[in-house]
Amino acid sequence: MATRKFLTHCALVAITASVSTASAAPTLTFAVADGSVRDGLAAPKDDAPDDIIENSVAQILDIPTFEDRGIIEFNLAGLDLPVSHARLSLPAFASMGPFPFDIEVFAYPADGQLTLSDWTGGTFLRSFRYRGKEVVRLDVTSAVEAALAAGQQFIGFRFEFAEPSPIAQNGPFLAFHTVELPPPATLRINQRNAGGSMSSVVPEGVICRNLTTGQSVTINANAGDARDCAAAGLDLRRGDLIIQTLPESAQ
Repeated sequence: MATRKFLTHCALVAITASVSTASAAPTLTFAVADGSVRDGLAAPKDDAPDDIIENSVAQILDIPTFEDRGIIEFNLAGLDLPVSHARLSLPAFASMGPFPFDIEVFAYPADGQLTLSDWTGGTFLRSFRYRGKEVVRLDVTSAVEAALAAGQQFIGFRFEFAEPSPIAQNGPFLAFHTVELPPPATLRINQRNAGGSMSSVVPEGVICRNLTTGQSVTINANAGDARDCAAAGLDLRRGDLIIQTLPESAQ
């Protein structure tokens, strides 16, 4: 099985009106492996994974005949402690109720590939109640800190239904966008420099600039990830370097 050997770093320049001491700029990373691991459907549903579903969406589903667990992995190479905040942004591709339903999230040491072993293991991180939102955003700071402290190169997140559904056909599910069906999931990590501080940050807009292609667009100052830049019309491709800067009039 081929590994998707790419990593897009979007270095986001700190947007500030005054900075007393330099603080590290956030890093935005696209998923390097994503999809689903399945138990059942063409085989008995017995809590032992049977198939890898890649080049598609990351689907989460648990009905009487089969279960899909969504898998998303990120490369942590080049990142160090300390971490002040880490946020996972998951654009929803499609979903079906009845809503709401609860999804459990596990973090595990990953290898940058979608494999049957992703079905289980790791540490329970949290659960969230899904009601049909377009983007699910989760604080995963503790998981990223633990992974970096352990020297992991990759971190994986597994998503599964907290309770199976009794609905045999057209049951509830949630599917996230993937690298093959963008916009993919992103992991935004803020690293902390000792003594750094920021204040008085109220710009009206932020410039997204693709340093690889030279294209730039402006987004709302409250936005802050690659999805916001792409929604405003910025073309994003594998390997592109992106920065966000404050307009000169507001600096």
